[in-house]
Amino acid sequence: MAFLFMGDNNYFPNKPENFETDAETTRYVMATSYRSLRNVAGIRRVMSSTLSCGIWDDHDYGPGNFDRTFRWKEISLDVFQHYWPNPKTRNPGGIGIYFSFQIVDVEFFLLDNRYHRDPDEEENRETMLGATQLSWLKQSLKLSSATFKVVGHGGTVLINDGLGKETWNRFASERDDFLLWIFAKGITRVLFIAGDWYVEVLHRLYRSGDAYTLYELMSSNLGVKIIPRDPFEMAEGTNTNQWVSPFLLDYNFGSVFDH
Repeated sequence: MAFLFMGDNNYFPNKPENFETDAETTRYVMATSYRSLRNVAGIRRVMSSTLSCGIWDDHDYGPGNFDRTFRWKEISLDVFQHYWPNPKTRNPGGIGIYFSFQIVDVEFFLLDNRYHRDPDEEENRETMLGATQLSWLKQSLKLSSATFKVVGHGGTVLINDGLGKETWNRFASERDDFLLWIFAKGITRVLFIAGDWYVEVLHRLYRSGDAYTLYELMSSNLGVKIIPRDPFEMAEGTNTNQWVSPFLLDYNFGSVFDH
């Protein structure tokens, strides 16, 4: 058993101007945020009794919606790795928080969607993961002997446009090329999991020519109840019929079982 923290686990100051300070202050503020999370009694109980791994999304990486241009990203990475002793990536030269581990016949591939990400506002944005991480992910999936492969991401992988700037499919063809690669290589039983939206919902993506339907379980936030935009408004413009479960607009956590 493992408990996975899928990003936005703790919240740094939200605006870029909040980080217009020196390195020492930045490190102190980030470390204080992590210590505050670790002082929550329920979190301490979970982490003391259960294998617990984490990745980040924007709010525990830097300012809201930020990317590779964050001036203190090296400090953010260093502090993250101090407080999250995740398994180390088997990827010489790779920089970031991505890694994999296996429990029985399920292998988890947890990704870094911030450190190498092109800015959302960049007209010619191409990558969310970066070439080195994407190469690692493909090689790791090819070599995996696990029956099930669970790919975890701080934000949605499968949802298409219509939900702002944070969807992977807005980065040129990187996402679609990766999904086509999965089918071309005959990699089966891939499930995606994600955080970010403060809801629990199951997504799907199926396109003509795909060997099977892809599913993504989104689950957040365990300790914060924030009601987002109406789910029908969120879905407007996607025209993909991607929702396959009700939206749970409350505290939640997701469970994945291997039967």
